Amino acid sequence: MSSVVPKEDLAAAVPVNAMAFNVARVLGPALGGQMLAWFGPKMCYLVNGLSYIGLISAVLAIRANLGASQKRTWRIKALLVDGIRYTLSHPKLRPLFVLEAMTSTFGLAYLAQMPAIARDLLGLGEQGLGWCMTAIGVGAITGLVTVYKLTDRHVKGRLVRLALVNIAICLLLLSVVRVPWVAYVIFAVLGGSTVMQFNTTNTIFQLVAPENLRGRVISMHVWAISGLGPFGALALGFVASYAGLPTALAIGGGCVLVGAVATLVKRWDFETRDLEDA
Repeated sequence: MSSVVPKEDLAAAVPVNAMAFNVARVLGPALGGQMLAWFGPKMCYLVNGLSYIGLISAVLAIRANLGASQKRTWRIKALLVDGIRYTLSHPKLRPLFVLEAMTSTFGLAYLAQMPAIARDLLGLGEQGLGWCMTAIGVGAITGLVTVYKLTDRHVKGRLVRLALVNIAICLLLLSVVRVPWVAYVIFAVLGGSTVMQFNTTNTIFQLVAPENLRGRVISMHVWAISGLGPFGALALGFVASYAGLPTALAIGGGCVLVGAVATLVKRWDFETRDLEDA
């Protein structure tokens, strides 16, 4: 993103870019739930596969130069170590990375259990599952619009703290709520808060990282979200199979709550006013 957007527009470009993905999260699950009820899972996979034609076309349409500025031969170990060392030594990036990893591991694991949540806790079928996922997407878009509107307000630290508190409370509530419409509201807040934290963190990572390390530092941000999430889903499934799904959700919410309390107590400085104004 930082290679195709001017630095002064980067904070606004990140949520706008993510909005395209989250618009699909609103429409896709609702349509998918309907298709699942009418035609079964095979048709869902077929349509999903065909949809990648649009993605491939978008990639081919990119005209920016995304190549390396300098061609060097690096050992993969050195690349990994440099990115890890810089991220974990930076006073802004280190806590952001840890908090993001906590949310990915414990705060997003509920997504893998969505069919079980819809069926066993809320008494919903395929269409109800689609509406649950749509609620998450609606919340995500709301969160993105909020981040975009507050781009020039220098409130990134507050957004991260608010997001963590919301995620923790929502997961704890989800462990006891059995009314579908209340659950839809919870899912919307979860979707909005998660996107708020991840997009704000993404912006800070791109603004803080020096150009020669930006790719490696951004990979740490991506790894915190995508690399740890499957382990959290596995752990939640394991706990749910032995102690029940409500207990697993409550444990996930409690773990995120630890991170939320840490942000309120430590008062880490996540603002990038000097970098955005440079």
